[in-house]
Amino acid sequence: LDLLIVSNNEESDKIRTAFIMDDIGYDIYTNTWDDIKNISKYENPYVAKLKQLDIVYTKNNDAMEKYKELQADLNDNMNNEELIKENISKNFSKILGNYNDILNCENISEAYKILGNFMFNLENVIYLLNGKYVEHGTKNIPVEIVKMKNIPRDVVSTYLKLPECKSIYEIIDKMFEIEKSLETFLKDKNIKVDYEEEEKEIKEKQELKSENLTGSFEELYSNYYNKLKTAIDEKNRYLSFRTMVDAQRFYDEYSEKFDIDPIDIIGKYNPNDLNENHKTFVSSLQVWKDIYDSFYKNVNI
Repeated sequence: LDLLIVSNNEESDKIRTAFIMDDIGYDIYTNTWDDIKNISKYENPYVAKLKQLDIVYTKNNDAMEKYKELQADLNDNMNNEELIKENISKNFSKILGNYNDILNCENISEAYKILGNFMFNLENVIYLLNGKYVEHGTKNIPVEIVKMKNIPRDVVSTYLKLPECKSIYEIIDKMFEIEKSLETFLKDKNIKVDYEEEEKEIKEKQELKSENLTGSFEELYSNYYNKLKTAIDEKNRYLSFRTMVDAQRFYDEYSEKFDIDPIDIIGKYNPNDLNENHKTFVSSLQVWKDIYDSFYKNVNI
């Protein structure tokens, strides 16, 4: 169950909470109207919050009208050919950046991070090319992509093999195949394929405080623990890789922002052993629990 709670002010943000009950993690969070407005721009296919939603409560008619307006904006943008071309171009520029990064990569951990970003940007391009959005959750993205017609079949077949990669050289080889084929395809459709380097902002690290950790353990558990178990049950290598990449981003966001040691799980990704991937994540949870317990003393795993 995915809840969309739109907050009108800081007071309503107090509804945010996270907890674990009966081996299920619950992460109740809020979105702002700006978050929903960004979704309506159709810069990526994660727009289900404006497409698949049962509304159970609204504060007033103004809130409902505001939501419907943003819903209409999304529908317009999903039919705006020039805007879609522009958004595809932005995502392809990131693909080119990912390829530049992998050529300078020297360890498998960084390589898998780059591959995860490459897959995310590639998926965005494929969905936008076909005017689609992610309808059935991240684990079913490959299933949805296989059914799409407006994309070279060699791109799709190579994309499906990406989570099988075991070495930097294999990753480089497959990324190169996809990038070249996709570039030719986009040029034929008069879509800009130039690389625009993004500025990377370097910020001074902060001291980690208890308020920075509130709900983080429960969020980790809610978002990743059971997905990795599902990947084992369904023999879904894509879901295992994608979940480990997302969990790695979570850890990296903390280690880049706060003065704590980095946690590496993606470097231990094993495409041939999904059980091992789950164990790797559980071990990382224990490390996070140790950090968590330095502020809170009641977390059990």
